[in-house]
Amino acid sequence: ELNELRFPIIYREFGVLQDSGGAGEFEGAPGGICIYGPRKDPMTLGYVCDGIVFPPRGVLGGKDGHNLVAKKLKLYPSGKVKESDIPTMGALTIKKGEFIKSIHAGGGGYGNPLKRDPEKVRLRVRDGYVSLEKAKNEYGIIFKHENDPEKLEVNYEATNQLREELENKGEHK
Repeated sequence: ELNELRFPIIYREFGVLQDSGGAGEFEGAPGGICIYGPRKDPMTLGYVCDGIVFPPRGVLGGKDGHNLVAKKLKLYPSGKVKESDIPTMGALTIKKGEFIKSIHAGGGGYGNPLKRDPEKVRLRVRDGYVSLEKAKNEYGIIFKHENDPEKLEVNYEATNQLREELENKGEHK
């Protein structure tokens, strides 16, 4: 909002991208999404993108983070949106009705996700950083009261059973 007050720029979206951090005993930092463009006059920006082809890698059993995405969006009066890739570095001029979509890379995870404290995963799910699906598939966590984030609670019996099954499959080593 401060940038919108100080500069002739408008943000259409700005936030944290769910499930973008690599799963691990120590979770990678989440990435973000930002869609912005000029209010009325053309705007030229210089940029460098890293992580489009190779996402941030997880280590010692940790999963990779989400890769970076950089696109140019053209909005038409009909509401149609055309997306096009932009080079990984350079300068680009965009006009009113055009926007840059930048999905920032999430960090890679460290260590086996099945060793992450279930309570830490619960808090990340409650706060919207991690989906229920990722909590189950990557961390092996089963919850009670899944439909109410404020009442979300770890089902330790089911979690221990699922984690044992996932460990035996060998996908989380």
